[in-house]
Amino acid sequence: MLSFFRQSFRQWARSGTRTGARPQPVRRLECEPLEDRLLPSLTGANFLVNTTKTRLQNQPSVASSLTTGCYVVVWTDHKATNDPNIKAQRYDAGGHKIGKEITVEGSRQIDHDPVVAMDAHGNFVVVWTRDFYASDTDLWAVRYRADGTRLSSPFRVATNYKAEFDPSVAMAGNGDFIVGYTLRFNGSDTDVYAKMFKANGTLARTISVAASTRPEGQSSVAATADGRFDIACTDSNNIILQRFSKYGVRLGSVAVAKTTRTERAPSVALDGNGNAVVAWQVQVGSNWNVQARRVSSSGVLGSVITVQATAAQETGPSVSIDPTTRRFVVAYQSVTGSTKAVKVTELSAAGSVVRTATMGTNLTGPAVAVGANHTYLVAANSILGNSLDPDGGIFGRRGLL
Repeated sequence: MLSFFRQSFRQWARSGTRTGARPQPVRRLECEPLEDRLLPSLTGANFLVNTTKTRLQNQPSVASSLTTGCYVVVWTDHKATNDPNIKAQRYDAGGHKIGKEITVEGSRQIDHDPVVAMDAHGNFVVVWTRDFYASDTDLWAVRYRADGTRLSSPFRVATNYKAEFDPSVAMAGNGDFIVGYTLRFNGSDTDVYAKMFKANGTLARTISVAASTRPEGQSSVAATADGRFDIACTDSNNIILQRFSKYGVRLGSVAVAKTTRTERAPSVALDGNGNAVVAWQVQVGSNWNVQARRVSSSGVLGSVITVQATAAQETGPSVSIDPTTRRFVVAYQSVTGSTKAVKVTELSAAGSVVRTATMGTNLTGPAVAVGANHTYLVAANSILGNSLDPDGGIFGRRGLL
């Protein structure tokens, strides 16, 4: 009898029913599809980079040090009519401002369109365009220590009688740096050149990157820690990439985008092994989209990657890559009707889109740089005033790859 009660109790405990009672119907487990809950990795709110708030601030550029984790943002400060200056602000790895806003160039000259690069120790170089007169623009630069103090006075990068403009810059781990730029040979013929500098600012070499009778321009340069570098540029309406050794010896050239469509505005980044990723804008019908493509350190082309292709006009991509994981991020302009926004798309090492987030509306001209610990910083300029800067300023936001 006792064994009967024990058996009945066990059956009741397992089934939730008394012995002899009719068992309750059991509902099978079912799986229902859920909406995507993947959160964008852009963290926090947009923060104001510039301290000076008089007149417009625009044309941001960002650089980072993978060793120290710090960042620097540079931009054009339109202090007065026909008197734009160049400013900079340093950040630590946590996204906090270091020191005060730096006046890189504050003369009465017309200085604009700055770009910046940083070495492994946090030292950085800023290059910008100076309008000598209407048809003659030059390139100037200045070097800085990691603590924000100057290593040099402003010096000439390219200042002949022809117009040099649209600079790009990259820095090796030891502080050597490369400046790419466009030279206007004549009214319809533009060429791409690069100049290699030692860490002390001494010119080491001038390279003719693309100098045919076709229009070439819009250079973008990236370097590895050991000094190898790649330069992407337009050749007519196509995108080419040229690879160089740390001594400036050309290793090869590949056509990254060469179709019947119009391809413009290339941006290139390199991982720690010298493998590149190039992003650009392509015109499909009346619409602009953003695409990307990998190029190995030996020049092998990967497949074309669609970064963004919506009904909006997606233009002006800026790309940066995590040197160890090979994940990369592309920031770009997205325009729908009269609404302008900056969007950020993160991609896996295999080139698959992981997520796309909107940095904000009424923003334009984005630039992005990946720093230490897989973090990145995006900077863009506002085109409408807000409570932080009534006449438009430089805004930043951090993310995690």
